[in-house]
Amino acid sequence: VVGDGATTIRPVHVPHDAEGAVGYRIEHDGVRLGYATDLGRVPEALLEAFDGVDALALESNYDPALQTASARPEFLKRRIMGGAGHLSNEQCLDAALAIDRRRPVQCLALLHLSRQCNCPRLVRSLYAERAPELLPRLLIADQHEPSPMVRVVGRAGDRRGSARDACPTHLFNS
Repeated sequence: VVGDGATTIRPVHVPHDAEGAVGYRIEHDGVRLGYATDLGRVPEALLEAFDGVDALALESNYDPALQTASARPEFLKRRIMGGAGHLSNEQCLDAALAIDRRRPVQCLALLHLSRQCNCPRLVRSLYAERAPELLPRLLIADQHEPSPMVRVVGRAGDRRGSARDACPTHLFNS
């Protein structure tokens, strides 16, 4: 854990085929953010670290049907879908639901969508079917445009609980 008193950053190792991949729990002035991209699955340690976050930013890299049908080489498909590559839309949704059920998040930002094997329409459709309660809090980051600022408020009973912007827009872009 790294911190200066006002801000703490807690890295959590995640499975990815690149050495040293981590997700982060960032706390500042009573606001808590969970941030993870480049992970092939969601380990229990990450779910525990993200318990009680106010905002959640996770990769939602690919749609399994599009990935399987893509013209990508088989070795690349296996790497991406093999548990040490990237999260599918379903894996991301399962993690988001597990975290949100413990304590509802104010914002769920989906990051790192594949240009070839995913699209926002498919993601929204999945959430509409399986988790419509998350749709009003869903932000799907575009790879080419900045996302809007997101206001996240510290919760009553939190140590410092004042309203703050959770983080700059560029943290939601991948």
